[in-house]
Amino acid sequence: MKAKILAFITESDARIEKMEAEFRDSREKLLRDLRELQNQQSEQKSRLEQITKTDLSLMIRRIMEMTGSIQKQDQEIRKVIVENLGGSARTEVVDSDAASYIQYDRGILIQGMRSFWSGFIAIN
Repeated sequence: MKAKILAFITESDARIEKMEAEFRDSREKLLRDLRELQNQQSEQKSRLEQITKTDLSLMIRRIMEMTGSIQKQDQEIRKVIVENLGGSARTEVVDSDAASYIQYDRGILIQGMRSFWSGFIAIN
C-alpha cells in the first residue's frame, strides 16, 4: 500500500513538474508573441504616419496645380473679354487667394442696372 501511495505521489510530482515546464514555455511564447505584436504595431504606426504625410503632400500639390490651372483659365477669360469688348471696357484685376475678379467700365455697369430696373418696374 505504501508503495502504491509513494508511486502515486512520485507520478503526481512528475506530472506537476511537466505541467510547470509547459506553463513556463507557454508563458515565454506568449511574451515573445506580445513583443512581436508590439513591434508590428509600432511599424504599422510609423508606416501610417508616413502614408499620411505623403497623402497630405500629394493633396497640397494637387491643390496648387488646380489653383494654377484656374489662374490660367481666368487669364484666358480676361483676354477673351478684353478682345470682345474692345476699347470700351477697362479691366482691373483684384488679386485674392480665391480667384481674380474683373471689373467693367462704370458706364457698362450703369447701363445694365438701368435696363434691369426698367424691366423690373415694367413687370410690377
